[in-house]
Amino acid sequence: MQHIISESEYAYMVAVDNGRPVTTSMKVAEYFGKRHGDVLRAVQSIECSREFSQRNFALAEYLDRQGKPRPMYNMTKDGFMFLVMGFTGRKASAIKEAYINAFNWMADRLRSYDFRRNEVVAQYKAEQHTASICGRGLNRWKYVSRDLEETMDQLEIEGQLTMPFLEFDREASHEVAA
Repeated sequence: MQHIISESEYAYMVAVDNGRPVTTSMKVAEYFGKRHGDVLRAVQSIECSREFSQRNFALAEYLDRQGKPRPMYNMTKDGFMFLVMGFTGRKASAIKEAYINAFNWMADRLRSYDFRRNEVVAQYKAEQHTASICGRGLNRWKYVSRDLEETMDQLEIEGQLTMPFLEFDREASHEVAA
């Protein structure tokens, strides 16, 4: 019997915790048709290094039907793979494949999200920098423009050539007319 899991179910199988895809011992028990207590024991009895265990299995809690806190594990893709290696059979193989697909699907979504977010943040910071430079430039312009306008006006006045011969011609034309 092959168990087919649709892509729309991937988000239920694998969630995001601190920016990385994870699943829970509860979901593993549900999908593989095992008792949760058995899955907890399997996680606790895994023979791996302490570092691997700490990186890939995080003890957490959920509330049972009576509202009481119960233990469960959050696990990464590597932790999941290590745990379910021993699960055998055609159904187990189909579920493992579906879980691998779900982890990869979630990782792709996170990469795409991170890329888009980083792109927008970079654009925001570039625009903020430009606005800051423009703002400082406008503020400086308020003070510098007055001085420059006064200097230009003074230069215009100085640049007006007086032509002494015109003054002479005017006097001469007045004498001739009289």
